[in-house]
Amino acid sequence: MFLARILGKLIITFTRAKTRKTGSFIKRKEPCSFCGEKSGLKIAEVRYWDLATCNVIHCEKCELTQLDPKLSKQATATGCTAYYLREAQRATAKSEFRNKLRNFRRGIALASQ
Repeated sequence: MFLARILGKLIITFTRAKTRKTGSFIKRKEPCSFCGEKSGLKIAEVRYWDLATCNVIHCEKCELTQLDPKLSKQATATGCTAYYLREAQRATAKSEFRNKLRNFRRGIALASQ
């Protein structure tokens, strides 16, 4: 019991502690979607399926981390399709059958509610 209390206090302490993000402050291409801030801390740069290059920006005002600029609907749809096709090629016949059976059972459970 004593050990559980100490661990509980440690977990609370670490979850409340703010992590220090490193990077450089830049002007955003799109304002923060939560607070509207026009600048932020650039944490990284990512490429999304060779369709778009975005910065990962951390807002110091509201603590939200998001892509800047955000992906367009077309880029998101194309990337999701490419991911689905890649995963479909990697799936074995056994795992594909298992996934279809699982999805069928979930559908039955959902319909019976």
